[in-house]
Amino acid sequence: MCCVTTENHLLEVSGQEMCSQATGVILPDEDTLQVGVVTYTVERNCNEANPGYIVEIDGHQKDACNGTWRVNETRMELPPDC
Repeated sequence: MCCVTTENHLLEVSGQEMCSQATGVILPDEDTLQVGVVTYTVERNCNEANPGYIVEIDGHQKDACNGTWRVNETRMELPPDC
């Protein structure tokens, strides 16, 4: 993954590389996720414990899954009832 070294950092553009050091891992875009809108915000970066993202999703086919998701190296937190 991206954070094998604290010198790397997570990027925030959907459909693009997720890491400052190319890993071949692409952040899923709206088409891949089959949603209307997806935005990524780095919550904690590679120089912090449990690096990961806050992911905002809108237009999910299951309405309860719209909203804020938290994704890091150890877990994924979805909106209630998703």
